[in-house]
Amino acid sequence: MLFYIVTFFLCILMDNLPDRKHILGKKLFMVWLYAFLCFGYTVGTDWRHYEDLYNLSTDNDLLRRDYEQGFYFLIYIVRRIIPDFWLFLGLIKCLYLYSVFKFIKKFIKAEFLAIGLLLNYNLLFMLVDNPLRFMSGSLILIWSTVYLIDKKYLKFIIVALLALLFHISLIAPILLSLLIVFRKRIIYKSNVVLSVWYIIACVIGLFPQILNEFSNYFATLFPTIAYKLLNVYVAESNNAIFTLGSLIMFFLFFVLLRYRKIILNNKYGDVLFFFALLYMYLFRILMIFPTGFRITLYFGLFFAVCLAIIIKYANFKIKYSLYLLVGLTIFKTIWSGYQYLPYTNSIYYILSGDHLPKSYRSNVNKIEYHKRTGETIKEKGLNVPD
Repeated sequence: MLFYIVTFFLCILMDNLPDRKHILGKKLFMVWLYAFLCFGYTVGTDWRHYEDLYNLSTDNDLLRRDYEQGFYFLIYIVRRIIPDFWLFLGLIKCLYLYSVFKFIKKFIKAEFLAIGLLLNYNLLFMLVDNPLRFMSGSLILIWSTVYLIDKKYLKFIIVALLALLFHISLIAPILLSLLIVFRKRIIYKSNVVLSVWYIIACVIGLFPQILNEFSNYFATLFPTIAYKLLNVYVAESNNAIFTLGSLIMFFLFFVLLRYRKIILNNKYGDVLFFFALLYMYLFRILMIFPTGFRITLYFGLFFAVCLAIIIKYANFKIKYSLYLLVGLTIFKTIWSGYQYLPYTNSIYYILSGDHLPKSYRSNVNKIEYHKRTGETIKEKGLNVPD
């Protein structure tokens, strides 16, 4: 737990230190971020399957896939060059984190602050829990963003659609991204109108049957895509509307509205504010989907940048209230799952070439979680992770 919390607060600290006097410290911290976030070992979930896929699958098994072929072809090529799965995994995570840094710098200079905020809204899930196929596809989607914000929509679509070769569910954020053409009609609506829409989103989130009816209709129109999507996103009743995290997000929505003008003064402020709003609306609606939050992760990048802009201009109370609230949600995320604790790192084992037995690695976090909570983690089936 200490590693995560210290990393979050160091992101805040580094952002407040002048570059000229602390350039070495910032470079060392950058190295820490890559080593810490990209080379987790026993943490996460899906690596158990992907390690076997990387090491044990035959070439024919990889090449005969009938969907999301890009990911399997990537493994087919890379494992000839990099025999160690954990080195491959660390490097592709590094590429994702590098792309996030480039994304942030497109909008603001406070990259460490934004990274600290993104621990909660994107990076912990993507890099530590690590849905590898989804992350790989999201990497391409992030690359395509430059075309989106420069209004080169055809180029955006062409590049972004390559992400579907890694995870078909990314069709949802790709299509939602195209709503950017309507941003001028949305971002200048009054706070009252935007708040009413938010309340409507909250109400929709209380009735999963509404979304399931829509899902069933979608399935009749696009059965092939729906088969894959609805296998992952099926609405169900839960108590997520009234969790600490959801109440914090409710507060952050109104903070976003309060500092709208400051965000819009940014060069790409209209894009940032629009996608931050979209993130908030989707978050409220998709909370009733067990893994529906994945659709929001791309837009969470824009939301975190908006929060970083707000923090830069906010008064003392608002600034440190936001630090506290984001810190609390990070703590809750880490503590409530087995994926993050205890943290272990793969760099030593990669360099030594002597990995711990998989039977040990697969169970150590589950055992510790059981000791902490009394709950037992059920094993996933043999199918490819979602």
